[in-house]
Amino acid sequence: MGWTTPRTWTTGEIVTDTMLNEQIRDNEIYLKNAIDNLTPAQLGAPEIDSYAVTGPSWATKSSMTQARGDASIAVVDGIIYVIGGFAGSNFYQTNEAYNPATDSWTTKTQIPAAKSGAATGAIGGLIYVAGGYNGTSYLNTVHAYDPVGNTWTSKASMPTARNDPGSAVVNDLLYVAGGYNGTSRLTTVEAYDPVGNSWTTKAAMLTPRENLIAVETGGKIYALGGYNGNSRIDPNEVYNPATNSWTTLSSMPVERSGMAAVSLHGRIYVIGGFTGVYRGDFVEVYDPGSDRWWTGTPMPTARNLVVAAVVGETIYAIGGYTGTGYLATNEACTITPIASPVSGIAIWPNGRIGSVTQGGQYDPGASGTAIFIGKVS
Repeated sequence: MGWTTPRTWTTGEIVTDTMLNEQIRDNEIYLKNAIDNLTPAQLGAPEIDSYAVTGPSWATKSSMTQARGDASIAVVDGIIYVIGGFAGSNFYQTNEAYNPATDSWTTKTQIPAAKSGAATGAIGGLIYVAGGYNGTSYLNTVHAYDPVGNTWTSKASMPTARNDPGSAVVNDLLYVAGGYNGTSRLTTVEAYDPVGNSWTTKAAMLTPRENLIAVETGGKIYALGGYNGNSRIDPNEVYNPATNSWTTLSSMPVERSGMAAVSLHGRIYVIGGFTGVYRGDFVEVYDPGSDRWWTGTPMPTARNLVVAAVVGETIYAIGGYTGTGYLATNEACTITPIASPVSGIAIWPNGRIGSVTQGGQYDPGASGTAIFIGKVS
């Protein structure tokens, strides 16, 4: 079954992603309804061109004033706020704001109580910080920060006290998943509604864990990795708020906890973390549309307990722990569009395949030569 000879592309033909099954393994392209192990070299013909592409790179930015890990992070109006966290036995109330436009930090009003590992989300211009740990107690307290007034307000307590859950915002609700209550790793999911200042219990996560990361993209929440009390784990579970249900997806390639994650251009970037043996500089990229993972450009500093945020098209990885010390480090990576005037299919240098419109698709992290199949302007 399949092509008996290599496919010949007609001059001027536009190749779309509907012609492909969008799967690639070991440089072999699987064509929809007809599998033939065609390598890029076999694809031949007049409508192939190639361009040099440079994968995203990391740059060092201004450091925070306070070195720390396991802090809370949120973005409001293009400003990144890093709140709380700890370093060794010291737990902090510190609230620092980073302005990417000026590469500068400003100290803001402290959170009312020191904590690390809290759930965090920005809704309606306010930053909500829920739960966490203060060195002696697992917390259920909730505070809201108003960046305009530079003030804090207490809110309704979370039903379940816990540290190091995953958290994400969907439809102006803050979802908090999993965590550790001092006795057990949890599957508990609770959602906070700022309008009613109230909490609602949702469908439980499938895997009990702490030190996981949760991230929203496409109106769904992806809960990744974590620690189950015995080992670092690799689950990738997605929550659909519309159906209040969880589904298991392709696991992370590297089992770990204490990583950061962000959503950018519809993809999830999972950054750093601890495998139980070493702290990594790794960046893994997940595409929810195809349920596939690939390796991105490593960040300069290997660490766990790192936090991350996106402003524009730039990912910022801030703070963390190297295994020997806590960091104030701030490193940034900008994911830019390919400017080549091409429409059709791209085979990227790392073997990833994807559709390309003029300036519309993004390099998933490789450097080298990209082969474009389709109409080259």
